[in-house]
Amino acid sequence: APPLRLRGTVWDEETSQPIPRFTVTPGWPNPADPHAPNLQDGLARGFSAGQYDMALDAPLLISSLPLNFVFQFSAPGYAPFLSPPFKPDEGEAMFDVSLKRFSASR
Repeated sequence: APPLRLRGTVWDEETSQPIPRFTVTPGWPNPADPHAPNLQDGLARGFSAGQYDMALDAPLLISSLPLNFVFQFSAPGYAPFLSPPFKPDEGEAMFDVSLKRFSASR
């Protein structure tokens, strides 16, 4: 099966400007809690200028069932965004993300 390759643009939800620096962390869904995926910080990659391109050519976990991938997008000053699950054999997928700024009023 071809590797999963995910690419796209990450921008600021309010200004529609590309996010200058951000991190994409792959992981797999947690069946017990969809909001707490098993993220693999060791495979996190930094990107810049609002563009990312990430290829995963090996499973994150060797299991009898191929696990789906999820991706967390994070940037300083923004709330992290968790992608929906992608199948490991999806090939190339485009996925654009808009990040919400943390409110300054806390």
